[in-house]
Amino acid sequence: MASIRINNIQPAGSSLFMDEESFLSELSNEEIGLAHGGFTIFALISLGVASAALGYAVGRNSR
Repeated sequence: MASIRINNIQPAGSSLFMDEESFLSELSNEEIGLAHGGFTIFALISLGVASAALGYAVGRNSR
């Protein structure tokens, strides 16, 4: 029976983090501090509205 062996597999884009000239090393401490992530109030409200709409649609169709 034939077998396939893959020795060196890496996720797409992993070379961005392995290169010694990575874009991450070009950021200053101030620039890193300015980068924010996570949920904003708009994202939380949108998530709540979408959840309510989905709950309404599921409840309406299950009758």
